[in-house]
Amino acid sequence: MCHIHKARIMAIHHLTWSATASALEDEEIIAQALDWLTGEGNGVEIEREKSYHGAIMHRISCNITKKSPAVNSIPRMGEVVLNQILDSIEQRLDDENTLHIRLDLNELIKARITLGDPKDSPTVKCRIKLQVWPGEECIDVARKLLEDAIISAREQGLPIPPESLD
Repeated sequence: MCHIHKARIMAIHHLTWSATASALEDEEIIAQALDWLTGEGNGVEIEREKSYHGAIMHRISCNITKKSPAVNSIPRMGEVVLNQILDSIEQRLDDENTLHIRLDLNELIKARITLGDPKDSPTVKCRIKLQVWPGEECIDVARKLLEDAIISAREQGLPIPPESLD
């Protein structure tokens, strides 16, 4: 399991991953990929619903509300992707102290983690709600969280390819 310094655990309120799939796609494969990405046992859920136009779709999500599992899931993206996020951190933070990340869904189901752009391919969206105390700057909290995650990913050789995700 990933472990980041305890002082950084307080940096996150919660973390949410989400993706959508049409009725023609295999939502179970996407759920397995999210389970692998977040650390197995964090409660990936699949909801079946109708789209605005009436077609059946699936919403696959993982909402990690416990601080330690949320922080410990971040290094699972791996050192390369975390450095890319850190390099573009200003564009990824909003006014609500939330860090936004999108991964390429097609790559994720192949157990490869790469940043994604919804204009190019389906994505999995991550929202990390940061806990920022008075006197702290959101960007500094986010940088420290990512820097700690990079160190943890490097030390643990993350991401570790799953055995049964193909």
